Amino acid sequence: MKHTACLLAGLLAAILFSEISSAQPIGTWQAYTSRSTVLEVTQDQSGAIWAFSEGGLFSVENGEISGAITTIDGMYRINPTTMFYDRETELLWLGYSDGMFESYDPETGRFRQFSDIARATRFSPRGVNQFVMMGDEVLVATDFGMVLFEPEREVTIDTYSNLGDFPSGSRVNSVAVMDGRIFAATPEGVAVSGTNGDDLVVPDSWTSYGPESGLGSNVRDIVTFGGDVYVLMGGEIRRFEGETWQQAGYFGESDIEHLKTSPNEDYMVAWNDEEVFVRAEAGSEMTFAPDDGLPLHYAWVDEAAQQLIIGTTNQGMYVKELQTGAVHEQYLPEGPYMNSFSDLVVRDGVLGSGSNNLRGRRGTGSTQSGYYLFRDDQWENYNDLTDEVLAEYGFHSAFTSAATADHFFFGSWGRGIVQHDRNTNEVTVWNTENSILDGFTPGSSFLVVTGMTADRNDQLWAISHGNTINPLYRFVPETEEWTVFPRLEGLTGTDWYDRVTVDSNDQLWIPMINDRNDGRGMVVKRVDGEQIEDGVILRDQTGQGNLPHPRVNAVVQDRRGEIWIGTQRGLARFTFPQRVIDGSQSDRQASLIINADETADSPFLLRTSHVTSIAVNSANQKWIGTEGEGVWLIEEDGGRHRAVKHFTTDNSPLISNSVSSVAYDDETGQVFMATDRGLVSYTDVVRGSVADMDDLFIYPNPFSYRDEDDERVVIDGLSPETTLRILSVDGRLVRRLETRGGRVEWDVRDFNNERVATGVYIMVAVDSQNDQRGVGKLVVIR
Repeated sequence: MKHTACLLAGLLAAILFSEISSAQPIGTWQAYTSRSTVLEVTQDQSGAIWAFSEGGLFSVENGEISGAITTIDGMYRINPTTMFYDRETELLWLGYSDGMFESYDPETGRFRQFSDIARATRFSPRGVNQFVMMGDEVLVATDFGMVLFEPEREVTIDTYSNLGDFPSGSRVNSVAVMDGRIFAATPEGVAVSGTNGDDLVVPDSWTSYGPESGLGSNVRDIVTFGGDVYVLMGGEIRRFEGETWQQAGYFGESDIEHLKTSPNEDYMVAWNDEEVFVRAEAGSEMTFAPDDGLPLHYAWVDEAAQQLIIGTTNQGMYVKELQTGAVHEQYLPEGPYMNSFSDLVVRDGVLGSGSNNLRGRRGTGSTQSGYYLFRDDQWENYNDLTDEVLAEYGFHSAFTSAATADHFFFGSWGRGIVQHDRNTNEVTVWNTENSILDGFTPGSSFLVVTGMTADRNDQLWAISHGNTINPLYRFVPETEEWTVFPRLEGLTGTDWYDRVTVDSNDQLWIPMINDRNDGRGMVVKRVDGEQIEDGVILRDQTGQGNLPHPRVNAVVQDRRGEIWIGTQRGLARFTFPQRVIDGSQSDRQASLIINADETADSPFLLRTSHVTSIAVNSANQKWIGTEGEGVWLIEEDGGRHRAVKHFTTDNSPLISNSVSSVAYDDETGQVFMATDRGLVSYTDVVRGSVADMDDLFIYPNPFSYRDEDDERVVIDGLSPETTLRILSVDGRLVRRLETRGGRVEWDVRDFNNERVATGVYIMVAVDSQNDQRGVGKLVVIR
């Protein structure tokens, strides 16, 4: 009886304790993708509007925008090629460029993916271009013909890749069904099936219409309207009249790029980048354009509400009255303005990122690309549409970032540097006219900032790309004073400073490239007051730096003071970076990362990986972003290193394996990953430690094996290096964990790897450095 009373008392204490505990869910993913560029629109039987954007799906119902649907929610990819809503089954169908397709049930939120087309290795490419219903079956237009799919049994019934006289495997851009016949639009013309139920796999079952019947090359869209079949070809609309295709004469001389009809075929809808044209079945025609003048992507007619829905670039959806053209509503989902993120930086819980649509750091970016701040779970978008100062200076195409205690800085392609006050949101633009900054070539006003960083004194360091005389600058925010520093002597004209990192020894680590963007190794030199002492040049040759590759994309200092570099071909580190300049030749040789897995193909970890970025977490583990391999998490194991996690699009909600930047939030344990398709985050077990331990946060609490599929408990609120002892209520030691970082997982098992019994368990944490103690309780229910 006494034991039961104690157990109940402990259970009550643990439950009360759990009520005041809170923490970010561990192992969860979040997507932060832009939904402002609407690529396609459809509508379900209830009138809800469904749209897919560059950042995934969303819907509008009763005038309200729902949240984004992305890979986090089970979607195959965030960028479908086509979408179709089946009013009979109430399913949304999505197709993709690699041949995958899926159905989505809005009622249950469930996705069902089908790989039949993607696995058809006979043809390549295998993209999905359109869906139409044929009774209870789905007819899929693909890059190699058409596929007839039965959803109920989830099987492919037939593949039609031989369409009459057209080449086998011809791409079907669009498909329509009328009076039991299939009309397929291809690059060669239109293929039409017979009506007598012949086997459509046989080429003779199709009639081919090409130039001899009035059709040119690449028929783009095909629709049925008013009992006739129409195609879009070469910017004009043609109608099928018996055995020939004649000009329809619709919409005057307008150049048409897309052609659709409304669900009940009351309206024909055509559009180009600037205007939408609508023709009623009765013959009247109307022309519409979005008020902001941004390029159009899609148009849809809501027949019941007599409204036109237009998808635009960066401004979401416009809904206009069909009869008057007046704007009824604009739906612009909240979130990042564009779907591009570059050079992530986190400071004091706030994420900063550049935004640009540059590729390979060449060309002109969108004037509406600026930068973002993400704080308190809210996105702040800064560009020439949202900020007067940025508009005045024509600032856009930000792709480098840095942060101090009071400011964020963003460097651009040709437009200088923005200084953003994080407390007042005051914006200052620094360029060649109001500072000593020099441009792309000496004397040029075109200032390209390829690298920026903040040092331990909260001073900004910046690189002027292409300037071979004065490429390096330091800025003191308090005095607004800029100082210029020349290049290190001994460099050639093809050695251009690219990026910059300042370590705890006040040494500058500066990767270099040439005018073709090829790697040229790295410079290391020391800051000494207003002067910069001579440094060293590190190359990829043995005895001259031993870099894994001359293209160095990332430089970070870890929590032990080591310098880690990521290159186009692998990782390396400098164990004693303070000796690189003044030490011996052996001190300035990079060491490859030894693989703890002795059975691996290479003795060096990630030896051939194209590393783009590195972030260090509170436990000194490294998050490694790569080009094509997703993201790795590695940690030290007895002087060697091993991969702890590896996230790709195949095994996680990561939306692309092309990762350009990673950043770690010490306060929450979130790892942000910028890809070529948007931004995601993963909440790591490790997070920043606390200065003083007291009550530990333990969750879930109570813990039930029946409720917790992954069987783990998180203990939060730890100091940097902690020994955690887990005790039963009678004082028996159940498990001991040595931890680094602010939190740790326990698999709810004892020393013998057996599940612990029902009861109350005491957690006692002791800091190995200063004897801080933390205590908590956990209830386990089997």
